[in-house]
Amino acid sequence: LCAFVLMMFSWVVLSQTIEAPQTHLPKTTQSARAYAGELQTLLRQDRAFLWYLIARGLGYLGWMATAFFAVYAVRAFDLQDAQAAVFSGLLLVSSIGANALWGWMGDKYSQKLVLILSSAAYLVALVLALLASTVYVYYAIFVLMGIASTGLMVSDLTLVVEFAPEAKRPTYMGLARGVWGPFIGLSPLLGGLLWGQLGYPALIGASLVFTLLGIVLVWQRVREPRQRQTASAARVIQEAGK
Repeated sequence: LCAFVLMMFSWVVLSQTIEAPQTHLPKTTQSARAYAGELQTLLRQDRAFLWYLIARGLGYLGWMATAFFAVYAVRAFDLQDAQAAVFSGLLLVSSIGANALWGWMGDKYSQKLVLILSSAAYLVALVLALLASTVYVYYAIFVLMGIASTGLMVSDLTLVVEFAPEAKRPTYMGLARGVWGPFIGLSPLLGGLLWGQLGYPALIGASLVFTLLGIVLVWQRVREPRQRQTASAARVIQEAGK
């Protein structure tokens, strides 16, 4: 009930938000077929963004294990159900602390770096989950999960905004969510299937592989969007000086 009331209150506050009119951007109308063609062209021309979408899709599959950490810990170490609240508390506290860190790092260095480091934190959590012999290791796992999840939330859509020209931001945002949606929906289902058929280590192993692939693709294939913006601005200045 409390959660429902707070959620409703947040929507009331959100409904009072007034967006600044963007009169400098042209308003265009196009058919669904033309819009689909525009999306194909976008992905064909912006290869770095395409690789980013693929990398994050793999990353979302890698998060399949997160839904099962607490369940496994309670069963494996014969814990009381109330122990799940301790895990949730550690997740929350570490998330709050990491928010400021990732925000500062994203502004000072790059959101790509935030994405790689936060994914690496989750990778360490997965390795610990494979090696854990006491419940105290799971305390560290949930702290790392909080750190990682906050970094991913900070960087995911911020990177999309940095990739997109201002006039195309809604298109980029919608495309990203549309592509990632099936990965997000499939992730827990695949995780449950792997645990049920092959066991917990197979679940963690698959998550490790997907997460590592996502990190490698971001590192090797995704060009830093800010570098593109800097190069574009330099070209404009150079052409203006001619």
